[in-house]
Amino acid sequence: MDSSGKTLKVKTPINKKLEKEGEEEDGFTTPRGAQFKIPPLLQCPPAPVRGGIQQKTTPRRLTSVNVQDLNSFFARTHT
Repeated sequence: MDSSGKTLKVKTPINKKLEKEGEEEDGFTTPRGAQFKIPPLLQCPPAPVRGGIQQKTTPRRLTSVNVQDLNSFFARTHT
């Protein structure tokens, strides 16, 4: 109501579809016929199968050590 005491009534059409901004009708619709529907499952799929237990790989161990090779590898160089 404004200061003059008059009211403004606006009628909006009920059956008319309101379009959103930027929305355009391009004529394409989702097919709804029986031939387009996904058929119901007659039987449930089987339960998933667990994978086998995988063994952890252990690194190969050195069975014999040559002390001279170790000494030459870790030998200090005098600087």
